[in-house]
Amino acid sequence: MPVRKFIRDQARRAVLWALQPDPARSLEPHRPRPPAGIRVVPDLKGRDKTRLVLASVLHIHDSICDADAWQGYEGTPEQVEKLMWQVYGILSMHPDIEDTQEIHDIWLDDYAMAEVQQEMGWVPAEH
Repeated sequence: MPVRKFIRDQARRAVLWALQPDPARSLEPHRPRPPAGIRVVPDLKGRDKTRLVLASVLHIHDSICDADAWQGYEGTPEQVEKLMWQVYGILSMHPDIEDTQEIHDIWLDDYAMAEVQQEMGWVPAEH
């Protein structure tokens, strides 16, 4: 019986040791914040900015559906979420924009042209 108990205790210790995270490989508990003096992203919160983002996504969605330009676009949640993040990217680069048409025009120049070029094979696909 003492041999079984010894083996059981050693096995328990080995399992607990294996489950402990390796400090050399584990991630830090939080991402480092930028210095207080540098503002990386403008404030995109609030009713006006949220309404602008949603209206812009809807405007872009309607233009894609009307033109039938984007092969494979069905308005799936993943595709709409991708559009939303692209609009947030545009607003972070141009925080002074207040009109959905301006966002649509920038989106056409920056994102839609890249999609078309990728579909045509002019630009390699992202991996």
